[in-house]
Amino acid sequence: MLSRLLRKGGKTEAEHKSVVQEAATTLAMELAEITEISEKLSEKLDQKMAALRLLNEQANEKIILLERLIARAEGLSPSAEQTGRLRQREISTLARKGLKVDEIAGIVDMPAGEVELVLSIGK
Repeated sequence: MLSRLLRKGGKTEAEHKSVVQEAATTLAMELAEITEISEKLSEKLDQKMAALRLLNEQANEKIILLERLIARAEGLSPSAEQTGRLRQREISTLARKGLKVDEIAGIVDMPAGEVELVLSIGK
């Protein structure tokens, strides 16, 4: 639009001033429209940033909660040593009840060789 106005030019100085004035008015209107659009975009971006900050805060709170729960769960679960002792007692108890090594291995989900080893250590 502006290039059309400038090409139109003016033969007299009054016509030339009129064209320049019309071009200035057009530019001012387009600048106002661009400013309005940029303000709307900026407002939407601010809203999105606020929503993202809130989501980030909520995610951080969830992470802290999960870390606390994991720490609590780790404190409740038996250590490897405790688990091993429980497994030894279970194998010894099953053997005292008269179960064979293969039967015990199936119950405790261990290879028969490991069951034999545990029983030999317990003697």
